[in-house]
Amino acid sequence: MALIWSRINALLLLAVVGAHGIAVNGRAGEVVGAQGRVGSLLLRAGAGELAAVPRGVAPGGLSPPGTPIIVATPASALDDVLAATPEDRRDDLVLLCNGDARDRAAAAVGAGAAERLTAGCLFFGVPRAGAAPTFGAAAPPTTLAGPHAAAVAALVESTGPRCAVVDDLDALEPVAHLKLLWSSALWLVCAARGCDVDGAHADHGDLLGRLVAELAVECAPAVDLDGLRRYSASLPGVTPSRALAIDELDERNGWFLRRAESAGRAQPTHERLLGEAGVPPERVERAKTGATAAAGRFRTTAGRSSSQASQRAHAASAASAPVP
Repeated sequence: MALIWSRINALLLLAVVGAHGIAVNGRAGEVVGAQGRVGSLLLRAGAGELAAVPRGVAPGGLSPPGTPIIVATPASALDDVLAATPEDRRDDLVLLCNGDARDRAAAAVGAGAAERLTAGCLFFGVPRAGAAPTFGAAAPPTTLAGPHAAAVAALVESTGPRCAVVDDLDALEPVAHLKLLWSSALWLVCAARGCDVDGAHADHGDLLGRLVAELAVECAPAVDLDGLRRYSASLPGVTPSRALAIDELDERNGWFLRRAESAGRAQPTHERLLGEAGVPPERVERAKTGATAAAGRFRTTAGRSSSQASQRAHAASAASAPVP
């Protein structure tokens, strides 16, 4: 039955490709979320060697097996991207989303499959689609691990930011937690106090320090907390998107809330600031359980076309993309 559905999905893919007039031309790979800020940057860097996966087309059909499928969508779209990707191409996925990508992938497709992915943590910003990246020499390097880490690192470095490749996803974990900490704390202080990242450190440093101290308890011990300041300093005048942060609340702040909840630890500063930033209490409670994320997950099974998940993923990626 699985083989039959695989062939049906392949025929559906060919039909959609034909309708769009798309060639299978991603000789070096493909980009999911190519209309967003980060995705469009990497697509341009591919110099015609990467295919942009259009809405309605499952990832993995526009490039040869063994080439990277770069996922530059909001974290909230990740489950749908994983579900839409054929099983025989999941090892080629490169997850560049906010949040703990390995945890999310393990929940969606299993721990074994998650360990074979490539994941990366971006420490640069793209102000708008079509713009050059913003980054600083003192910021942590964009860091990747997995089978396609070296290739994607070279692609990113060709646009300016420096990169590092680490041995495996275990080595990536402290870096992922640092980025998760930054993307959960800085938007929150900026939204609650009406400032940019410079003001969060300069004018609200005590508040930011208390928040970071609460959240850091849930992170790997090796997290480089000074990297928060250095990353902020590399993005002068930037105000992280409140709308995107709330859309990704389960993947960002919810990650900390769930860990604290399961360990019986209180996060009074964190929860108070979420309220001040306009997050309703019931939304915070749902984030503690992961109920919102679970409700949006889609599993590809016999009788369900992966194009449904693909369309949802592309709708999300067209609306926004990962930002600092």
